[in-house]
Amino acid sequence: MTKDSTYQGWRNYETWCAALWMNNDYGFGTEVTEYISTITTDGDYDDLTGELAFYLQNYAEEITPDLGASMAADLLNYAIEQVDFYEIAETYLMD
Repeated sequence: MTKDSTYQGWRNYETWCAALWMNNDYGFGTEVTEYISTITTDGDYDDLTGELAFYLQNYAEEITPDLGASMAADLLNYAIEQVDFYEIAETYLMD
């Protein structure tokens, strides 16, 4: 028997948590919408989604505090690595 690792319909808890915070920040949502309008990918959905996922990942990394060399930093960085930014990007493009 395999353990279901999805969470609230998302790939995992980390993705759900990141999406929750990103999707509930009106200012960031406006930035994402503006960014989407600037992406040029010749209409290729995978390219568009990948470009947006990269943008979302960079945002998450920029707001991550520098905790120095510590257990907390290692745990936080691991959690961010588990986020499926491609999945989050897809939800922005569905609107």
